[in-house]
Amino acid sequence: MKKLLFVLPVFLITSFLNAQTGDNPFSKFGYDVLVGTSSKGEFEEFHDKKDIVEIGSILYDTKTKKIIKLLDKDSTTIDISAATTAMSIDPMCEKYYWISPYAYVANNPIKFIDPDGRVIIIHYGGKTPFYFNGSNAAQAPNNAFVQKAIQSYNYNIANGGGESMKALATSKETGVHLKQYSENKHIAGTVFWNPEQASKTAEGYTRSPATNLEHEMDHGIGYVTDKEAHKNRAETPDKQYGTAEERRVITGAEAKTAQGNKEYPAGYTRKDHDSHGHIKVNDPTKTTPTQTQQTQQQNNPSLLERLKKLFE
Repeated sequence: MKKLLFVLPVFLITSFLNAQTGDNPFSKFGYDVLVGTSSKGEFEEFHDKKDIVEIGSILYDTKTKKIIKLLDKDSTTIDISAATTAMSIDPMCEKYYWISPYAYVANNPIKFIDPDGRVIIIHYGGKTPFYFNGSNAAQAPNNAFVQKAIQSYNYNIANGGGESMKALATSKETGVHLKQYSENKHIAGTVFWNPEQASKTAEGYTRSPATNLEHEMDHGIGYVTDKEAHKNRAETPDKQYGTAEERRVITGAEAKTAQGNKEYPAGYTRKDHDSHGHIKVNDPTKTTPTQTQQTQQQNNPSLLERLKKLFE
């Protein structure tokens, strides 16, 4: 009995010490080390050498200690983009530096939405902006400015232009704000647009508000895509168009869209960036003046027209 009592404590102590450590994987290299385990022996942390096990993207034979198969990537990875959105900083964090880069919709989900990062964000009437992605026109609010912006988008693209607008609406990497204003311009990722203002060229051609919108959106996509390059172009003088940035837009997106909309003849590009007058229109896809403006022009002829009549 005494022998049994003596053997039992020795057995328990030995078992406990063995439980604190694991097999020595370095023995084959001639190193006799004490291998600790993270669970201090509470759980088995080495393979039982009975099965082929899956480790990451491989199948591992614990008997031969060799990789026997590389697994298909699709079977070992999952799409966790939705789960990791909150773990990534907002792509516009430098612009809105006063908001935490990890905050979703500026910590105000009642007022703001952010479906996929960046789109054309149409502001109207002081209400929650409409995020237009090119395919959600049916969900757009019944607001004149919003509807005219979408009408212009569809019109330009249907005629073979509007590439910048389409890129901004459909890309998850770029986006621009759109606001109604008395004139057309772009400032730091925000486009200001007058949907009732068509613009004349020196040669007498007229661009619709839809084409003007594509012009400003092309400035916008240039800015959000590469701010430094956009800044350099905007600061580089150009004798004909004022800046290298205006040359890029006028000879590129504007010319293609205006030609597609039949506002410019084929191959035509306006020769300057100067203002040669504007026309008020009811439809952003049109270049003909409103009835009211036509009547005013008839009742109030220009100085040149009055001089012509004077010498007739």
